Amino acid sequence: MTYKHVGLGTTSDSSAGATYALADDATVNGTMTIGNTSSTNVDTLSLGAGNTLTFKIVSAPLSLTSKGALSGGTSLVSFENTTSPVTIPAADYYDIQFSPASSNPTYVLGSGTLSAENGFVLGGGSSATVDAETNDAVIDVDGNFTIGSGDVFQASSTGDFTVGGNFSNSGTFTQNSGTVSFDGSGTSEISGA
Repeated sequence: MTYKHVGLGTTSDSSAGATYALADDATVNGTMTIGNTSSTNVDTLSLGAGNTLTFKIVSAPLSLTSKGALSGGTSLVSFENTTSPVTIPAADYYDIQFSPASSNPTYVLGSGTLSAENGFVLGGGSSATVDAETNDAVIDVDGNFTIGSGDVFQASSTGDFTVGGNFSNSGTFTQNSGTVSFDGSGTSEISGA
């Protein structure tokens, strides 16, 4: 399914928070907003198993209010936006991918913790930059972290950055004055660092 704009739990009320489930792949060509700051409970989008949620076109594709949450399940969230800069909210993802088709956009990670349970991939049809420095985003990748050829990752100078799996860099990694910590239980392979 393809949508222009999507609002989940965006009305103000005092009822219990709701969970909305993604039952299939979906593409959003506008903005998806989850939660209403005037509500008393948190509304959640659950991505389920094996689905792909793709965002295209706009510079603020996913808006999580203070009363909105994302549950990554075992699904992929793919940002293919071509406008720049693109703001990406801190949330709990399973797989997160930045793969624009054109235009070499910059994706600016929001403040807070962006976690990726399985993988973080920067790479696609066109070069892109992911900026964790501007808002000092905390990055917690339990699986593999990958930077594709021609892509740029700018790490935060102060935000924690942990990787549980492999670190593969075929592009440009700018550490600033930050540190990457490996916290997996097994051996992590580091290439192109």
